[in-house]
Amino acid sequence: MKQSKVAYSKEVGKAKQELFKEAFKRVDRAIKLGFHLEAITIIESIICDRLETIISIKKDQKIFPGTLGPLVKEIMALNVAPIDLLHDLDEWRRHRNQILHQIVKITNMESVNWKARYKFAREVAIDGRELIKRVQKLVQKVKRESSL
Repeated sequence: MKQSKVAYSKEVGKAKQELFKEAFKRVDRAIKLGFHLEAITIIESIICDRLETIISIKKDQKIFPGTLGPLVKEIMALNVAPIDLLHDLDEWRRHRNQILHQIVKITNMESVNWKARYKFAREVAIDGRELIKRVQKLVQKVKRESSL
C-alpha cells in the first residue's frame, strides 16, 4: 500500500519539528565524525520532505513521498524555484547517486582510491547541508505566498 503524507495538525507539526531537530544534529555530527554516507542519506530525506511540502502547497493536495529526481522535475514543472537552485539540486542528486551507489565501482581510472572517494563524499555531504538552507528558504517563500 502506497503511503501518503499525513495531514498537518499541531501534533504532526510538533513531531516533525522534533524529527528535524534530531536530523540536523545527526547530520552535523555525522559530517564531523566522518560518517558522510549517513549524512548524505539524512540530507536527502530532509530535502525530499521540503520539496514535497512545496508541491503539496502549490497543488493544494496530499502527495505521496517521492524520490529526489522526480521531485526536482515536479518542482521544475511548477515553476516555483530559481533555475540555479534546480540545477544545484540535480547536480547534488547526481553526486549523491555516485557516492551511494558507486562507492566501490570503477567506471574510469580518474579516482580509484578510497581516500579520494571519501573526500568527495565529505564534499557532497557539506554541499547538501548548505543546499537544505536554500530549499528551506524556498519553502518559506512558497508558504508566505500561499497565505496571501
